[in-house]
Amino acid sequence: MTKRCLGCGGPLELMELLLERCEAEYGAPLVRRTLGFIACSRFGMGEEELLQLLGAPLDVWSPFHLATRASLCNTAGLFNISNSCLEEAVRRRYLGTGRQATRSSTAKVIIHQDLCAFFQSAGTDLISERRRCEELPFHLLHAGELAALERFILDIAHFRQLHHHRAFDLHTFWRAIGAAAGCEGVPTDLGDRYLSALDRSHGKLKEDVAARYAAHDSRAEKALQDETAQICSHLGDFLCAVSQYEAAAALQQRALDIDHSIFDNM
Repeated sequence: MTKRCLGCGGPLELMELLLERCEAEYGAPLVRRTLGFIACSRFGMGEEELLQLLGAPLDVWSPFHLATRASLCNTAGLFNISNSCLEEAVRRRYLGTGRQATRSSTAKVIIHQDLCAFFQSAGTDLISERRRCEELPFHLLHAGELAALERFILDIAHFRQLHHHRAFDLHTFWRAIGAAAGCEGVPTDLGDRYLSALDRSHGKLKEDVAARYAAHDSRAEKALQDETAQICSHLGDFLCAVSQYEAAAALQQRALDIDHSIFDNM
């Protein structure tokens, strides 16, 4: 093994040899899937997330984790590959891609599909809604699941999360959906889509607000109106930013009318 290491033509070849050794020690499926999930993730993968994805018992996972932790960085509980050369080797060996690749490989798409299924089904005891909104639409996009991506970002609860934490993502995702439909930018009827989505969300929003108040608490109705006005305002801001002015004006007017009713025209 030492002779093979010394005979490597460069660091990339050495990293590929390291991966080969890991596969021999811990099993190719465990190594391939773990590093594939981390390499394809957007911000990294948590240990509990990986354990659920892999279905690996702790007595299998722990030795592999101990052997590879020097090559992983842990930021806020999320693992990423810390060595750019190792990451390149992982992409070449397991994902069929490299820095010069021009299209996604089947292996990479399958990894993104697996991550889509995970982030869709994982409960809030494992991942937060913010974490779901950071990762799931990214994987839907890279898996080519544009219809599912559209449904996700049309959901008003998801829109609110994205608008608050990652507003630019909304522009990126809608431009990708628009491009697939032959549009130069976002879909031309995006305003109508969000107006319909807002109307569909009213019942769920009413239930969520009511759950925060006791029965017959008069504050619930005012809180519902206030949240509706905020949503209308945020939707209006976003639609204005993507030049959907007619729908944006309608939503801002709706928010203004609600505020007038709440604050008695002050």
